[in-house]
Amino acid sequence: MSRHSFRPFALIEMKYTLTAASLIRLSILLVGLLTSSATVETLNAAEPATDKASQAAAAMSPPGKPGSQTPQQFSRDQTVAQKLDYLLYLPKNYEANSGERYPLVLFLHGAGERGNNLDLVKKHGPPKLVEAGQQFPFVLVSPQCPTDQTWDQPTLSGLLDEIIATHSIDVDRVYLTGLSMGGYGTWDLGLAQPERFAAIAPICGGGELLQVLLVPSAKREVLQQLPVRVFHGGKDPVVPVGESERMVEGLKRLGAKDVELTVYPEASHDSWTQTYDNPAFFDWMLKQNRSGSNEPSLSGNPVFKGWYADPEGIVFDDTYWIFPTYSAPYNEQTFFDCFSSKDLVTWTKHEHILDNKEVKWAWRAMWAPSIIRKDGKYFFFFGANDIQNNDAVGGIGVAVADQPSGPYKDYLGKPLVDKFHNGAQPIDQFVFKDADGTHYLIYGGWRHCNIARLKDDFTGFVPFEDGSIFKEITPEGYVEGPFMFIRDGKYYFMWSEGGWTGPNYSVAYGVADSPFGPFKRIAKVLKQDPEIGTGAGHHSVIQVPGTEKYYAVYHRRPIGETDGNSRVVCIDPMEFDENGLIKPIKITNEGVAAQTIDAKE
Repeated sequence: MSRHSFRPFALIEMKYTLTAASLIRLSILLVGLLTSSATVETLNAAEPATDKASQAAAAMSPPGKPGSQTPQQFSRDQTVAQKLDYLLYLPKNYEANSGERYPLVLFLHGAGERGNNLDLVKKHGPPKLVEAGQQFPFVLVSPQCPTDQTWDQPTLSGLLDEIIATHSIDVDRVYLTGLSMGGYGTWDLGLAQPERFAAIAPICGGGELLQVLLVPSAKREVLQQLPVRVFHGGKDPVVPVGESERMVEGLKRLGAKDVELTVYPEASHDSWTQTYDNPAFFDWMLKQNRSGSNEPSLSGNPVFKGWYADPEGIVFDDTYWIFPTYSAPYNEQTFFDCFSSKDLVTWTKHEHILDNKEVKWAWRAMWAPSIIRKDGKYFFFFGANDIQNNDAVGGIGVAVADQPSGPYKDYLGKPLVDKFHNGAQPIDQFVFKDADGTHYLIYGGWRHCNIARLKDDFTGFVPFEDGSIFKEITPEGYVEGPFMFIRDGKYYFMWSEGGWTGPNYSVAYGVADSPFGPFKRIAKVLKQDPEIGTGAGHHSVIQVPGTEKYYAVYHRRPIGETDGNSRVVCIDPMEFDENGLIKPIKITNEGVAAQTIDAKE
């Protein structure tokens, strides 16, 4: 994509137009090579004073306030004294002495925000989002470049040193991004010190191709592994898109393995708004880790892209699976996707594992799947058509496949449950396998919940001893979304409360000695955090086989989303106290750490 051709090993013959800045940099480089001994000696002599200045600055630097963005100042004596005012944002849950280390994002603004008024820095990018109330799980440092200056590499490096020395920072998860002039600064600092960063993301910036071509061999290897995401507007009149294209092409010729350029075809100079406003940008960034592996250290929430809800999480052999509802208007809910992962962090999408073309009696509102493996087959239970009375066609159906990812075929050719029983709407089905191998269907909307014993082949139900088919087990507060599991011989029954379109949608639970209850409501354990997400509910639970590790898999609505269908799937740890009671589940943006499965189901 570069507009310049070059021969990596024939610098004299290179077809490249040198700018004045390039000639200056090359001259400095040559002078540096000729005077390297003296330079090293001078630098070594200056180091003690620099360290003292840095320590003094660190001692004076206030720690910041979790959950807010506060003005700070960095000062360092180098050749001349240099100062940088900056905004410091600490995550809401930041605790300096907790032992936890937090990711750090360094943001560099554009030329229009230079000066001595930190409010200017809040005009664009992450500081703007923080000012609007968005919460991040990382420390955000947003310095202000002095008037008529450009980003200075040594000063920024010193600022990073101070922040790392005075705060609880995960040095393997330090990230760099900037826009316009800050995009140039990102290229400059990222190419000069790639070993400091887990990822960089320059936006509508550029740099000197010589800085890429003349990179020392030791840094070359680091750059080849550094994740780089570049963004630019296709119609940028200020910084032509060719600036980014040239830098990306240079990195690729260098052997960079993880560099991508995104061009917004119709965007002008402002290509940063749609980049920073996209949660996927920060999700990607936070999954990068400098510590050797390119595998993400945390899943991030949501765990995969797209509007999905009502997730059922389950383990088959060494793989985690999530089967959700496609969250859209009812007439568009005509198919199911599913997702698989070996570690809870990296997920693979399997599209259209079942749709209404296969299920002739279903045409809308295909909801809340539940899956069970039996005799080498995978049985997929689902709701369809959202029936409102016994005269309507629809209810709970069953499909079958030879593998979890489908394709599934309609198993019965008709609904398994097509009527209201005990007041329960036939939706939100969950298949529960008891300790003795008996399978039960637990289901119900409209504030009623039934349990029914399934036949061995799942074609119908086995009557209970009193001749009934459906027994009501509705606990106090129940609305929908039942889920059951066994722990230490006790039956934990969980359900959703509140309206699914509202912010107060939540999950409560009870415990009994039998799957038939009675279940007395104990507590609400999953609910919204207005600064992270709302409407946290309709969940399931994954237990890692052979361990006491449990995870809640649930949906929630991102902050600022008002459409009832704007729901995303998230995972957070679920823990128990010494009495076996479920602790309140803390919803997070970070998600969960990688967790592989050693045992089979």
